[in-house]
Amino acid sequence: MYLSTNQMLKVTYFQNRFASDNAELKAKAAAEGRTVAATVHTEWSWAEITNMVMDRSKCATFTAHDADAYSKAKQKFDAVVIAQMIEGGARSASNVIAHYAVVLDIDDGISVQDVQKDLSQYEYVLYSSGGTGIKHGERFRVILPLAKTLSAEQWADYSESLKKRFHYSDASFSKSLQIQYLPQLNTAHADKFVSHHNQGHWLDVQADIEFVQPIQKAAYINPLVPVQYDFGDSLDQLVNDLIQHNAGQLEYERRRILGNHMKAAGFNDGQMLAVLNVVGRPGAEKSGQKMLGMANASYGDIKGLYKYLPAGYVMPMPQVKLSFMDVKPAVLNSKSKYDYELFLNADQYLSDVADQFKIERGVNLMGAVCGGGKSYYWSKQDDVLMVCPLLSIVSQNQREGAEFNNLKEGGVGTYQQLYSIKNDKVNHAKYSKMTLVVDEAHGLYLDSGFKASTNKMVMDCFSLFKSVVLMSGTVCPEYFSNIKFTNVIRVNKEQQFEKVLHRQYCENDVVGTAIEHIQQSKNKMVILLNDKNEIAVLKRKCKGKRFIEITADTKDTEEVQAFLKDPVLSHFNYDGVIGTNSIVEGLNINDVVDQADVIVIGSCSPERVQQVTHRFRKVTGTIHTHHFTDGLVLDNVQVIDSTDLVQLAMSNAELMNKRIAAMSTSRRNSYVNSYRRESRDEMIYWDGKCFQVSYTWVDHEMAEQRADRAANDFSHYAQELSQYGFKFVQPGRRVRVADLVEERAAVKADVREQHESTVDLLVSQWVDGEFVPNAETDIADAKVQRNHVHSFINRGLSRADVPEYLNRLKVDKQYWQRLNGDLNSLAGNAVRDFIIAQLPQYLVSYGKGQQGLTAQGKRDLAESVVQFVLRDRFDGDWVRMKGTNWCSVMASDPHPNSDPYNTEKDVDHLMNGADKSADAVLNRFITMGKSQRARINKKAERITPVLYTSLTGFDLISGQPATTGIQSQAVQQFRVELVKSVAAPVMPDVVHVPDVVTQQPANEAAKSNARSFLSKARKR
Repeated sequence: MYLSTNQMLKVTYFQNRFASDNAELKAKAAAEGRTVAATVHTEWSWAEITNMVMDRSKCATFTAHDADAYSKAKQKFDAVVIAQMIEGGARSASNVIAHYAVVLDIDDGISVQDVQKDLSQYEYVLYSSGGTGIKHGERFRVILPLAKTLSAEQWADYSESLKKRFHYSDASFSKSLQIQYLPQLNTAHADKFVSHHNQGHWLDVQADIEFVQPIQKAAYINPLVPVQYDFGDSLDQLVNDLIQHNAGQLEYERRRILGNHMKAAGFNDGQMLAVLNVVGRPGAEKSGQKMLGMANASYGDIKGLYKYLPAGYVMPMPQVKLSFMDVKPAVLNSKSKYDYELFLNADQYLSDVADQFKIERGVNLMGAVCGGGKSYYWSKQDDVLMVCPLLSIVSQNQREGAEFNNLKEGGVGTYQQLYSIKNDKVNHAKYSKMTLVVDEAHGLYLDSGFKASTNKMVMDCFSLFKSVVLMSGTVCPEYFSNIKFTNVIRVNKEQQFEKVLHRQYCENDVVGTAIEHIQQSKNKMVILLNDKNEIAVLKRKCKGKRFIEITADTKDTEEVQAFLKDPVLSHFNYDGVIGTNSIVEGLNINDVVDQADVIVIGSCSPERVQQVTHRFRKVTGTIHTHHFTDGLVLDNVQVIDSTDLVQLAMSNAELMNKRIAAMSTSRRNSYVNSYRRESRDEMIYWDGKCFQVSYTWVDHEMAEQRADRAANDFSHYAQELSQYGFKFVQPGRRVRVADLVEERAAVKADVREQHESTVDLLVSQWVDGEFVPNAETDIADAKVQRNHVHSFINRGLSRADVPEYLNRLKVDKQYWQRLNGDLNSLAGNAVRDFIIAQLPQYLVSYGKGQQGLTAQGKRDLAESVVQFVLRDRFDGDWVRMKGTNWCSVMASDPHPNSDPYNTEKDVDHLMNGADKSADAVLNRFITMGKSQRARINKKAERITPVLYTSLTGFDLISGQPATTGIQSQAVQQFRVELVKSVAAPVMPDVVHVPDVVTQQPANEAAKSNARSFLSKARKR
């Protein structure tokens, strides 16, 4: 948002870097006949700050030709914190009240031009730092005023977010208190001084910057304690290199920091003294011994040593000394008490203790440890049907002589096979006397993100059977919100191997950091990386390793099928298996080895860590599981009970059902069709008659919460895994990272080329309105896409539009989603109807008969859409709306803001201030082109053309050929006629809706808490 240049900003001014406002310190100095440099609490207008930067005559000056002269001059530089601080207090972060600007401090690494390009949309001033011309590279500061001030607490919450967004700045700018020097002109290098004022939107941190959880210390332990490194003999060479590169050059501050880095890297006292004694400048006041005494590993970092070594220096890779830690196991939830608890010896299986438990009528839960033979046991039982999530598990447990994956005839099949049972009503009486076993039942909540309908169907089938057994090695009864278990069985087994968990927090690229470890490992490996493109990157980088890749795309290849039949890595000369979540189930690696590595890259729940670790079945010594994640650690993740989510879902369903009860049939049909697909965000679904609670989505939300908590709270993460027998090494930070720029570029090009080649093949196969594939040249991807096209044709896509659809799909791999959205809207879309009705008052004409939206018009239209959805879909309840995917475009708090440190007046809009939000809203329903420069009433404007008033422009009802461009004369005429037809719209019978809800009933605290949880989850 553009704010007045007269807007006032609170500023705390320091006469120099030694200034203080502390009354006690001033009194002490006065008693000693000294004075303390002044601290002034004031406020400046943005215009004053701009003039201070842009008018060189107002800049303080100094003259320095070398680093020594600059260092002395710097002691007198005046500085500011553009923040309000408590007067009379110490210069401490605890005394900051509110921040009014972000001030970036950039020391080389990026050019002024690149920063100007990055910040082009924002209001800011930029000026050279005092070290310009003396130190290497471009050095400058940037002041970005804030549209909304941030309290000290809010600033702390967004510190990591700011560092990620402005990664090119020295990270110190994001501290709660960091003084920044005002413009200082070095007369010796005046020609190098630059300043620039850019006019634009004032930065709104909460709306414009992606939120990243701040780093906090865990309550029980700091999980980032200094790691103990072992360099071996290579450390002596590192000591010599530090001495040679820095001898006699370091002033006090750099020498002190070097001591911290060496301490953190594991140098002993003798090695540190050898360096610190000789790197100080001649006449240094502090001896090497005193500097050693000041060294603190907590403030050091091994990667900091690079600043004291020649450019391009390759530091020896140390071994991290294992330091085991005690983890107190989680207290067993009272709900998780077992009816039967069995213990197997190393050579025993479930079949050996089958007489020691009983299956009851209703739903039974069997938590059986990996390797206990549970799947094999149940697949051989009479009057039992067993369903599995993967064909590989079906194959391993297929009954002798039975047809593969035929549940009705063979007794074992995939989850999808239950559709045949559900529809086989003639035999329902037979099934009512049988037991259904659901293998890998954790997928019923973990995998609902992509197969919710299948999971719901599985659970709907429970009532068809006498008994149901949900079976998994990592499942608890409280993980299911709508199942009352009649029986809970726990099966434990003695482990033949030790499991050690290494949690690695990565400072940089997580995949690149993991690759550093993978390249050095000599053990057989299983690598879990749930991203197919990143798997391709890893394989390119690790050319010296030979992996078999198992994903949904490769599982049916001859190579993978051969390995699954004989899962011994050494038989195929493989170093390991790499794959997505497809490898956490149904894969048993039978190499007999003493040591093995499991590499988990990225966010992963404790359940999946346990599951993937047990892919190795015959390790005789230790499995080392290395979990690489980003460097964020949080201790206070919000925890919510499933009961609260169920109550919230019930409330949401009730609200929706009340909403449609007052509607006519046609209005109700259109309304339901408009919103039912996004209702899963509220954990409800449309059953054809009314909205119901989706318990599969409630369970999935709870699983996501547990995974989020484990990712950010190491204490909880360790407690969860301790119940599976893991030992834990002290978590540590990893700083070495492999450069993957070339590999990622190559993979991206390969993926694009493969996609375009597939679409070109489809185009060649489309002949006279039909696909005519050639068996010799056909490929699997083309078959999948043909099935999609046939489905689209059956739903309303004209065969005449297929070539145009394929052309667009070639350009945009995800274009099928837009076509699918239009097909879903054939039964009505209230939001699109609203947009079409509103368009005439926002469209402007430009050029030769063209029409589009100005930047402000586009934003106003998008705002009206969000307001319409708030009232039409959410009955005016903006808190409820923020618990859905609409939160990505909504302002942080649409209510009038009472924050005394907010520089903006009452907020009367719903949409956030991000420039792309308007496009994100409108492109959900219509199609807009790229913005372009045009003159409107002799004034230059950016205009965004409206290409189609749908997502594709295809005529899906009458089957007419596709419009190829809204700016052609024929299509322009279509637009004119369309606008005429909606210029005076008649809206369907819409019931009255109230204004925005401002308070909730006092007895709905639980639902309010649940809505807050969902809002934060959607934002992440």
